[in-house]
Amino acid sequence: MNMKRVAPVLVVLLAALSAFATPVLAAPLKLIVETVEVKTDTPPVLKGPKLYLPARVVLETLGANVTWDDKKNTLTATVPGHEAAFDLGSTEMTVDGDQMEMGEKPTVIGGVTYLLDSALNRALPLEIHRSPDGDSIEVKYRWEKRSVKVQEIIKWPRFFVGRPIAVDGEYRGWSAKGLDGPVCQGPPRRRTDWLVKDDTGALYVTGRRPPLDPYTDAGKHVSIDGTTAVKSINGHTVPFIKADTVTLG
Repeated sequence: MNMKRVAPVLVVLLAALSAFATPVLAAPLKLIVETVEVKTDTPPVLKGPKLYLPARVVLETLGANVTWDDKKNTLTATVPGHEAAFDLGSTEMTVDGDQMEMGEKPTVIGGVTYLLDSALNRALPLEIHRSPDGDSIEVKYRWEKRSVKVQEIIKWPRFFVGRPIAVDGEYRGWSAKGLDGPVCQGPPRRRTDWLVKDDTGALYVTGRRPPLDPYTDAGKHVSIDGTTAVKSINGHTVPFIKADTVTLG
């Protein structure tokens, strides 16, 4: 066999096959926030070793309050105890009042603002990593149980959902009448639901009920350990507390 004649034929054959081959495109990375997959048209993006995340999608799914300032060209996210402002025209961000480096300017892809995962990690206490199978990016907020005020739950209703908390306040039975502060009141669903009040407002509590009379024991101190949830009432997101334990005194 004359190899000098065969070689050009092979080159032509391979070129023809490649022309008809269908390119295999990598599937978009899934976005998992707090163990739940987020259905979004703006998935995470890998560019070489760098990972970019859709800022608003990630932050709002975590429960942050996110605002956009057209004049300052700045995206600001707040969660309990932290505030981060990302300037789209700068490599710097403001975190809890301090200037910090992002590494590079935010990237806009298809009209959506993307941030480096390292910038988000420096801005907020997050855990961001790629799944073992490599097909998704997982984001979690580092949270440990702590005492919170009612007003914090009212301000960030979705942030606190499912997170362990402790609330100290007054047992108020079934009525919100006369309560001061930003009372966030959803109608009780059961007679076992009750109100707790602190110096910032009041919320309904479900689950564990203290052995107190809703009329004669109003004003007694209670300590609640539990989580929060939300329900929609007249188009508004209304939080409430799900008590696991209630301690008197």
